[in-house]
Amino acid sequence: MLFFSEKLNNYLIHKLGKYGILWYNIGVIKSGEGVFIHKPFYFLLTKTEKIMKIVIANDHAAVDMKFKIKEYIESLGFEVINVGIDQNERCDYPDYAFKACKKILNKEADLGVLVCGTGIGMSIAANKIKGIRACACSETFSAKMCREHNDANVICFGERVIGIETAKEIVKTFLESKFQGGNHLQRVNKIMEIEGGTYKE
Repeated sequence: MLFFSEKLNNYLIHKLGKYGILWYNIGVIKSGEGVFIHKPFYFLLTKTEKIMKIVIANDHAAVDMKFKIKEYIESLGFEVINVGIDQNERCDYPDYAFKACKKILNKEADLGVLVCGTGIGMSIAANKIKGIRACACSETFSAKMCREHNDANVICFGERVIGIETAKEIVKTFLESKFQGGNHLQRVNKIMEIEGGTYKE
């Protein structure tokens, strides 16, 4: 019987790049993450799917939550690029929203996570940038729908609005959801036409 630790495998994929590891049911080792069942040998499998890069940014109102969410995203197996402020010094959230979104537009990151006091300011700033579709939300249903129906590439929330566990659930849902295309693509294209000034009534 095969025993598989998803958290360990995500960590190994993150550390080893294009390789994943399958562990078999002989012997026991211990690590900081707990006890994992494995065999003295393992199989390295080429992983065809590239590791997604997630850019994260914040202002002074969300330094603590930013660090916790960054660590959580990394535990899921994603690479994280931090362009937010790391100290509790007053700053302007549009500056950091722009820095993060620029990474997405330059294809240095796949998706973005923006955190401020409420998530509203970051989302307004991000949505002024051509090519960015940002959603401010405080629950998982909207996080799922904004990816599946709106092809959102940035999720925003606020440290003063939700707790860390809810924030983790939102991020996980957002990152694991996929755009469904179909009729939704037509609607997203219309949003892009409005954005580009080519929309016709």
